[in-house]
Amino acid sequence: MLFKQTLLKKKPYIKALNLTFLLLFIMGFYQITFANNTQVNLRPEVFMTYYYLNPQSSKLIPSLQYDLQYSRAMRPDQINILIHFHAAAINHSKNKDELIQQLQQLRKQYSGVNLKIINRVIAEAKNFTSPTATSGDNFDLLWAEFFATGDPNPVKKIANYLQLSDYKDRLKVVFLASAEWSLASNTHQHKKVAEILQDLYKTSAGNIKRRLQRILNDPRGVTVRLDSTWHQLEGHELSWQEFKEIVW
Repeated sequence: MLFKQTLLKKKPYIKALNLTFLLLFIMGFYQITFANNTQVNLRPEVFMTYYYLNPQSSKLIPSLQYDLQYSRAMRPDQINILIHFHAAAINHSKNKDELIQQLQQLRKQYSGVNLKIINRVIAEAKNFTSPTATSGDNFDLLWAEFFATGDPNPVKKIANYLQLSDYKDRLKVVFLASAEWSLASNTHQHKKVAEILQDLYKTSAGNIKRRLQRILNDPRGVTVRLDSTWHQLEGHELSWQEFKEIVW
């Protein structure tokens, strides 16, 4: 499911909204033939979204190689997601040093944008840092990190944004909607996300507890409500005040 990034005319604050869910940016059914002639399914919504459940580091570089074929069609935010996923997975792998060496050798085959992407993956994998949960773009990176590693901390960072109490800042309210939508969507699809949020709910209070409760009670309903609300705002069927009250 995709909560679309929307650029509304005459509403410049909306231009910062990045509610894209990260894995529909490369089209097609990913298959790579290895030397042993076995076919490996690297379809992004399968390989990347559920990588943490069955991490296979031997597939990471072939996955990146295939993705590089589409790099010229990707937006910068999509490239950042691609890089962060692979860097996180490599950094988390027990074969980290070997994988970095393979990437260093791989650089000889590329130039231009693709060489820059490989160099960035290497640099991020060597000195990996997790982003802060301060924007829709960073939420996407944090989800990529979770899918690569299964680490609960990226999910907790996004969930902590639910404590927002400054409803006067329009951009922050937009990011609040982004955080809640992504948490609900992934709770619906991933048992582990639901378990992380359930544990967090037990120790939370205030806005976080209230918003986690509605996500855990009906994650699918939350995503549908926010999708519908956003489309109504986009179509000028809702005022900003009405949108804010629904999100709040």
